[in-house]
Amino acid sequence: MFALKKAVKLKPNNSNIQFNWGLARALTGDCQGAIEDFQVFLDSSGDGERTDRVEGWIETFKKREKSFTNDVLEKLKKYDFWRVH
Repeated sequence: MFALKKAVKLKPNNSNIQFNWGLARALTGDCQGAIEDFQVFLDSSGDGERTDRVEGWIETFKKREKSFTNDVLEKLKKYDFWRVH
């Protein structure tokens, strides 16, 4: 968390860093913070695969104010969605 927070301060317009920061915040239960970070990611990214997924996460968090489901966590383990390109 420390490293990501510092990275966001150093490069606030980097969509990959913002995505990772949002993911970390969601995984630690800060869904409102994750929504904000994921929105910044969406506003600055052209990454179709992650964009679609993030839009779904935002809607889930808004409706339930709950972090990731076990199903989403299992998918995150299998796929490298958070990799910086």
